[in-house]
Amino acid sequence: MSKPWQRREMMQAALAAIAAGPACDRVRIASQVAGTDGIVTETESGEVALSPITDNASFYIYYCCELPDVTNWWCGVRFGADQVARFDEATLATIEPTLFEATLECIGSQPGSVRMGNAIWGGISLGDLLDLLGVTPPESAVEMRVTGLDGYDAALPVEIARDGIWVVWQMNGEPLTLEHGAPCRLIVPGRYGIKNIKWVSEIAWEDGPVFAFWDEFGGWSHHGLIQLHGYILVPARWDPVVSGPLRLLGAAFAGTTTIARVEVSTDGGPWEEAVIDYSPGADIWTLWHFDTNVDPGEVSFQVRVTDANGETSLLDPAGTDPLIGYDAGQLTTLVVT
Repeated sequence: MSKPWQRREMMQAALAAIAAGPACDRVRIASQVAGTDGIVTETESGEVALSPITDNASFYIYYCCELPDVTNWWCGVRFGADQVARFDEATLATIEPTLFEATLECIGSQPGSVRMGNAIWGGISLGDLLDLLGVTPPESAVEMRVTGLDGYDAALPVEIARDGIWVVWQMNGEPLTLEHGAPCRLIVPGRYGIKNIKWVSEIAWEDGPVFAFWDEFGGWSHHGLIQLHGYILVPARWDPVVSGPLRLLGAAFAGTTTIARVEVSTDGGPWEEAVIDYSPGADIWTLWHFDTNVDPGEVSFQVRVTDANGETSLLDPAGTDPLIGYDAGQLTTLVVT
């Protein structure tokens, strides 16, 4: 296992490669940090809470290249060197979108810089779209390559093509904006944003392993699977906190596995169960709160989450390796006045 300083150098090198790489002229990171306006709401009783659905204006935005020109957009479907089908906005306009809820998270999301949101998406499963196009993927395929108009591409396993990938053009009842991937993007439940290609321009089945954008630059995980983790979103460590009653708000996520339990430890003490406020199922974040009382001085809290399989988030709040996604329970220290 690489040492922490080596992992930091790897990440810095990967980010530098994005900026210098031929596919990208710049890095553009515009991210909503959970806990800001659009995320925190007030209940009828006057208590603060996290909003289960992230409004479009507050949803994080991350893309590595310039926004593409989507004029006359269309997407090709390719087997090897042969394009076997294509679809465009006129094709999508004939389809009644299926609505589904799913959480999207950047693989670089981490405590203090959470890029994560939950939305009601509208689209069609890739399997159903292929049926409409009269396309049957070849049995010889090893991996899929999905490419966006910006030149970014990613590999996906062929076994999830029918039931594990969505082609979407709506977000919370509205058409996608350009920044969120219009006219059409992928939503791949259970996998970080690096696999959820925006501005999809080609879906290709390859007979061998796919060497895609992040494989070339030696960056994030090839499979991009969501890791089990938990965040303390409110209060943030820089927020003013006064002595007396305190409510912690947070999110937990395990990708295609549901969250079964959320616990909080105060100053390294025993684990106490938090209250789960929102947890509709797999592929969707779990929102929770924990009520306590605090005295003047410093106080630390750590969250621990357990999924339906009995797996528990790592106790080391630093996690294992930032390049696979955060896989621990956040530790935060607050100064109480």
